Amino acid sequence: MTRAACCSLQDFDSWFDTNNCFGDQKLIERLHMVLRPFLLPHIKAEVEKSLPPKKEVKMYVGLSKMQREWYTRILMKDIDILNSSGKMDKMRLLNRLMQLRKCCNHPYLFDGAEPGPPYTTDTHLVVNSGKMVVLDKLLPKVKEQGSPVLIFSQMTRVLDILEDYCMWRNYEDCRLDGQTPHEERQDSISAFNSPGSSKFIFMLSTRAGGLGINLATADVVILYDSDLNPQVDLQAVEGSVDQNLNELGKDEMLQMIRHGASHVFASKESDITDEDIDAILERGEKR
Repeated sequence: MTRAACCSLQDFDSWFDTNNCFGDQKLIERLHMVLRPFLLPHIKAEVEKSLPPKKEVKMYVGLSKMQREWYTRILMKDIDILNSSGKMDKMRLLNRLMQLRKCCNHPYLFDGAEPGPPYTTDTHLVVNSGKMVVLDKLLPKVKEQGSPVLIFSQMTRVLDILEDYCMWRNYEDCRLDGQTPHEERQDSISAFNSPGSSKFIFMLSTRAGGLGINLATADVVILYDSDLNPQVDLQAVEGSVDQNLNELGKDEMLQMIRHGASHVFASKESDITDEDIDAILERGEKR
């Protein structure tokens, strides 16, 4: 039997009559024979030869002075958590952990942290967050290489801050989160992927991904804040996500809070602003 011989629906039905050959090895052989001409003769190893190797770097960043102040304030509000024996209410632990994660992203996520009124968008947006300091050093280096960038964050309010930052630095950007209408979503993707596009940054909320998003134009992906489950970050870059903090146990949350407390109380103000981005990247690769 050859592909040329398959010329009618009647022929196809006769070859794959499951009443006669269901479960038969001949049925499998016939399927392979029909499908073979339509399959690409490439294996993964051959395709990836034309692609640059994936390089992943974890960057370790200290807290700014403002972040340390807010982190300490959050811990002191529930100081009994640090001394609890694990009998603490789970929702209370979860709330406190989320507050600490917000602080590590940017203190402006808290009402009253941003200086003003009047509110301005300038250097303070960067220097008051250790992550923003590193991002501000990294992006010009990436832009010089001509590399479009994807930036993921779990928090849509972080995207608000990043949008203000992009406006201040004159970086053309697109944004996609759970509230983005479908038409606008497709327009942003097309604008970012179009040849010669002036869009440098595409920012997404981690949980707004999924089918229909193709941003292969970008060759640099920045996870502004990592999920507690690393698999979620991977899925965010590759597709859809459905994971949350509620799956953590009380002991795990308590351990995280205590770990952060011990480092904040023992550390000094971060001098990350004086560090060279190449040194930061090199340190991240080694660790």
